[in-house]
Amino acid sequence: MQRGLLQGVRAYSPVGVSIVAEGGGRLVLGLGLGGATSSVAWTWLGQLLALGAVFVGLIWVLRGRLAPPTPSSRAERMRDLIRMAWVPIVGLTLLAVLQNTDVIVSGHVFVKHQASAYAAAAVAAKVPYWVTLGIALYLLPEATRRAAVGERPLGVLGRSLGLLAAVAVPSLLIFAAAAEPVLRLGFGSKLTGASGALAVLCLAYTMLSAAYLAVQYLLALRQELFLIVLGAAAALELILLPTISVSLDGYAGLVLIAQGAGAVALLAIALRARPHGAGNPEAVVP
Repeated sequence: MQRGLLQGVRAYSPVGVSIVAEGGGRLVLGLGLGGATSSVAWTWLGQLLALGAVFVGLIWVLRGRLAPPTPSSRAERMRDLIRMAWVPIVGLTLLAVLQNTDVIVSGHVFVKHQASAYAAAAVAAKVPYWVTLGIALYLLPEATRRAAVGERPLGVLGRSLGLLAAVAVPSLLIFAAAAEPVLRLGFGSKLTGASGALAVLCLAYTMLSAAYLAVQYLLALRQELFLIVLGAAAALELILLPTISVSLDGYAGLVLIAQGAGAVALLAIALRARPHGAGNPEAVVP
């Protein structure tokens, strides 16, 4: 929520710094406390402390960026916020389903060591997706700002997709050429069984990343019908993965089919979409 407020006033630098600080703090404090105590509980406590520090830091940043409420300010009720935000709530929930369904279902359709190997490959293959979460921090407010004055912010979407490609293409090349060494280095020799699926999974998550950017763009344009496509993609993945018996490589191919179909459809909608009900230009942060 704090990062969302900073996005709204185009304060991208503190948002980016907070993300890096969170990751670094969780790693340092989690490993430090866990290593010092040999306790999993202290490892998680270290991560909690890092999150708390970032939370306090963002409070300080927000106090300098946002003015206090005025006497005429109207308090928002939770039900009003939910009513206004139901489209992003549903959309981001469906994206979370697409992001996690394959790993969850793999535990039911493969034996333990195969499911573990697949989970390791899935973590490595999500490099483009994690970067996309950061790109979207720029895409959504910039596209919203332009859409509020009636513009079609296709240039913002194009630049975001270009940044995604700059990360995804090298990742795909590395995973295609050296999948087994990458997994062995990251997870150990026991979890390299899905090395043949790594490049395909990376391509699948690149498609998911493109879908995520398209959803953020459509939210900026105040669109709603894309939820049908997103729901259909999630349903397709839920239908395909548990019912078709395949190898780990074939399973990754099914994930690519579901996520690729959703991405292509969502990008097609995004390219045709126009701002729906331009907002108040005076309320847009310059």
